[in-house]
Amino acid sequence: MYVLIHGCNLLERSAGIFPVLKQKSVVGVLLFSRSRNMICCLAVDPEHRKQGLASILLKKALDELDRSKEITVSTFRENDDKGIAPRALYRKFGFQEGEMTEEFGYPNQIFILYP
Repeated sequence: MYVLIHGCNLLERSAGIFPVLKQKSVVGVLLFSRSRNMICCLAVDPEHRKQGLASILLKKALDELDRSKEITVSTFRENDDKGIAPRALYRKFGFQEGEMTEEFGYPNQIFILYP
């Protein structure tokens, strides 16, 4: 059984972290910034994927962020094998491709959920 911990809100609610636990092990995590209205990190352990955890975490992020403004997330580019699942997830929730970017020397792309 998975447990979504009802978050640690950081910096006077300007950011949040929500881990997903299974038997005392963190198997997923969501980090977001309210001040930037962005998802900073959404990750699920490979052994626990394809069970809906990423969708649960993304729904949580969308509940916590301001839906009346653009919500952004940076993910892998289309030609990157690591981007297949996250890009499909973000598209499923209505995100659209935005600008190409680079983070920590790695090519990424911004996805945007418009109000």
